[in-house]
Amino acid sequence: GADFESVLPDITDPLQLGTPEGIDFGGTGMFVASNEGFVSRFNSDGTFAESYDVTGIPGGGRFSVEDFIVANREGTGRVQKLNEVSGNLTTLFNTIDGGSPLGAVDSPLPDVDGNIYVSTNLDQTVLRYDAEMGVATLFLQHASVINPNALAFGPEGNNVYVGAQGHVWRVPLTDMGMSGEPVEYVTLDPTDEVEGLVFDEGNNLWIGCTNNSTLYVAHYAVDGLAEI
Repeated sequence: GADFESVLPDITDPLQLGTPEGIDFGGTGMFVASNEGFVSRFNSDGTFAESYDVTGIPGGGRFSVEDFIVANREGTGRVQKLNEVSGNLTTLFNTIDGGSPLGAVDSPLPDVDGNIYVSTNLDQTVLRYDAEMGVATLFLQHASVINPNALAFGPEGNNVYVGAQGHVWRVPLTDMGMSGEPVEYVTLDPTDEVEGLVFDEGNNLWIGCTNNSTLYVAHYAVDGLAEI
């Protein structure tokens, strides 16, 4: 059976750790984005190191080199970067190409070139920020992909996996940075809301669903549905 233990055993102060929404590892430790408006850094032994104010409602975070990319749900939404060396926080983008607001963004996913994918959940879209052009555009909007949330790159290198309500979808990446037709990869209970996705070194996909407090693992499938 599964064996769980706390990896942050010494945290008792809510000013050090609030409601975690995003976790990733940088060169100086583990960074945790909390809903209450801050990002905390912890050492490898689980002890608290420091926190950084991120005014608003951080809804997830991933590293891009030295920058912890934060999706902020507050107001009309924005995507920010927190430099782990300087501690400086700057806004990368807060509008879609044409001037429309981002909405309640979540689950930022940067690639090796600095482009960033981000979900909007209830707006039913996934957006893509082009680092070279400095603009965010619509990447995915599909009638079958309901409430897209968690994002992960697949082991193939040319797919984005999108966790949505009741499903995980495999979305091909084209050379132009556009999405291909989504293909169902994992079928879940229709009420499952996927909040987290990550592939391990064996290409198994871990799927976190907060609404039913469940963690699934799906063995990799080259084609067709993956087995939970």
